[in-house]
Amino acid sequence: MARKAKRGKRYNRNGPDSVKGFKKAVRDVIKDYRSGKIKRSTARNYLLRLYHMTYKKNNSKIRHLSNSTLIRLRAEIKEVMNKV
Repeated sequence: MARKAKRGKRYNRNGPDSVKGFKKAVRDVIKDYRSGKIKRSTARNYLLRLYHMTYKKNNSKIRHLSNSTLIRLRAEIKEVMNKV
């Protein structure tokens, strides 16, 4: 009998448009990883996708954010990725 796979939430479908949105997405990924809903590799993939979405060329919805804010956000996401 096949085992039913656990599914996490759908992350970053269109890309967050604010720093708060990015941080919420990171918290959700970590929460699902710790609860066992998603594997480590899946969590890292979601975090890597979020990291790439912090570049203005990949996400047109963040044009209003300053570069220094985006650099800090990238550093935070990288730190979380290293802890996972």
